[in-house]
Amino acid sequence: MQSEFLAVENVSLTPMDSNRVLEYQTVFIEDVRITRMGPSQDTPAPQGAKIVSGKGKYLMPGFSDMYTHYRDPSEAPLYLAHGITAARTSGNT
Repeated sequence: MQSEFLAVENVSLTPMDSNRVLEYQTVFIEDVRITRMGPSQDTPAPQGAKIVSGKGKYLMPGFSDMYTHYRDPSEAPLYLAHGITAARTSGNT
């Protein structure tokens, strides 16, 4: 099975190490993992990559909700719609 390769070009990133924004970045995603990133002008997408324009947009990691009362799998789309990709339930009562 061949890997899917995605390049998000010219996107803004907010790193967690300081209060700053990295503009015009390219982020490579292979299958479900970020494999590389760098300034768009210095980081061309490889041949065969699906390219998505991030111009004027931000790319951020998923949020984790570490205290929730997750009861029903049908609620999952609501979490995802708000950027929550991991949830820890505190019980079903």
